[in-house]
Amino acid sequence: MGYAGELRAEPVKQLIKLLRRQHAQIRCFEHTVNETKGVLNSCLMKFEKGEMDKFGTVEYFVSRNYTHSEILTLINALENDIETKLNIKILSTPDYSDPTLHQFNIDIRDYSSYIKKFISYTYEDSLNKDVDSINAIFRLRKGHQSTTLEKSKAIFVTNNHTLVRVVSDKFYTEYHNSQFFPPLISDYVLATLLWIKNPDTETDLPNKLIVTNCLAAVEPS
Repeated sequence: MGYAGELRAEPVKQLIKLLRRQHAQIRCFEHTVNETKGVLNSCLMKFEKGEMDKFGTVEYFVSRNYTHSEILTLINALENDIETKLNIKILSTPDYSDPTLHQFNIDIRDYSSYIKKFISYTYEDSLNKDVDSINAIFRLRKGHQSTTLEKSKAIFVTNNHTLVRVVSDKFYTEYHNSQFFPPLISDYVLATLLWIKNPDTETDLPNKLIVTNCLAAVEPS
């Protein structure tokens, strides 16, 4: 949405544009929107205290001379802005009461414990939402596995490269096939794959994503 400045927003906008050219269906989970709202509310609290955040969002608010009420308006309008400005539909995760999908569930506790061995989450809820997203992808795939991105049916895109590596390693071990596409992919790898297929478009997108991710990595929390 650009709430951390244009430098960080532009690569994501380009990635969305490139995905649409490939006729991808782009969706956002409802719990991801709620998590984003939580981050924005935290930034609002820092804004009021005169503190900065690691995302650059408070800096953006200050640079635009936003008031408390204007920031609240942005937060409350998030769902609508995602669907109207980005044209991305917000979806709930597949219905857990649907008995036909039970067989496709991952072991939530097992995945959570495994991920925590390699990633230290500040908030347990962030881990839970990541695992919920991964489980939702398995349920959406309904047991289908593919060796190509285009036929993967569903995939979770994230800028958390460590999460991608950790979950992918577990996925390959469980399915004994490193050719299958795992349930998640990094934004950089996705952009690179799309660029390889369309080298004449958005040629600097992978590099822009590297810069954006490096900015996030070096900024203090």
